[in-house]
Amino acid sequence: MSCATLAVAYPWKCVQPVNDVDALSAVLLGRLGITTAEGAAETAGLDTALRDMVLAAQARWPSLSLGADEFVRYVAERLEGAVLGELASSVSGVRAEDLFLACACARGDRHAIAAFEATYFADVDGTLTRLRLRGTSVEDVKQTLRSKLFVGEEGSRLKIADYSGRGELRSWFRVVAVRQALSDARKTRREVGLDQEMSEAAPGTSSDPELVYLRTKYRAEFKDAFRGAIDALSSPERNLLRHHYIDKLSIDRIGAIYRIHRMTAARRLTAIREKLVESTRHRLAEHLKLDTAELASVLRLVQSDADVTLRRLLGDSAG
Repeated sequence: MSCATLAVAYPWKCVQPVNDVDALSAVLLGRLGITTAEGAAETAGLDTALRDMVLAAQARWPSLSLGADEFVRYVAERLEGAVLGELASSVSGVRAEDLFLACACARGDRHAIAAFEATYFADVDGTLTRLRLRGTSVEDVKQTLRSKLFVGEEGSRLKIADYSGRGELRSWFRVVAVRQALSDARKTRREVGLDQEMSEAAPGTSSDPELVYLRTKYRAEFKDAFRGAIDALSSPERNLLRHHYIDKLSIDRIGAIYRIHRMTAARRLTAIREKLVESTRHRLAEHLKLDTAELASVLRLVQSDADVTLRRLLGDSAG
């Protein structure tokens, strides 16, 4: 029986044996655009690292028919920019078993896709359930993940190909699943950006005559300054605000997503809020050219309306 015939019914029978490590070194170096002569000093340690990598991967997933050469080329694609003298250590740092499965999935191997789902999909059920998302179900999210990971759209890169092999595949997939769930949930709600929600929220309810006067007089300027302050935030800062004020995630859940203590998450949110207040105050002061007394009053206005705006987001953003 030929290997081609065996591969149909018994794919594990035709895995390429690792019996020519010199050939694997040449495959890796060639894919990286390094000549054999340039990489000669590397081959001793590189040969051992490649052998260990491929054997570990094949031992973990014996039913996958991914060849050693193909796997090594896939690994090489994720070592772009690696220093020549550190290739062996770079290869040793790859999570071979995880990347082997991801590579086979990216190649469309149905056995690999089935193994991925059996190993990792159930693992995210609890994570997605704890998010308590509105307007979407865990099964809907998982179906979207299947499509993006293994099918993709014409001309687009499969999501599974983004896994680099540097961290745990399980952890990488959990982050991908949470992001997808939050994205799906947002699409089912009113799609209003964070900057619009915060800058167009209802005026504060303070009865302080001075604040009422300032709010009326500087309403447009306040809105512009607040929007500018939000635009000036970094992407991670904006995302953290979205999790808390748009997605309405608790401090505990945000801490779990970012793998930080809940107090650390709370401090980061507080710091971002204070940064928004200060940036808004600065922009207003710069634009309006106020004296010291007026500036102090504007600071009170910013602090007052920021509090009201954040409370408004907590109560109304899910509309």
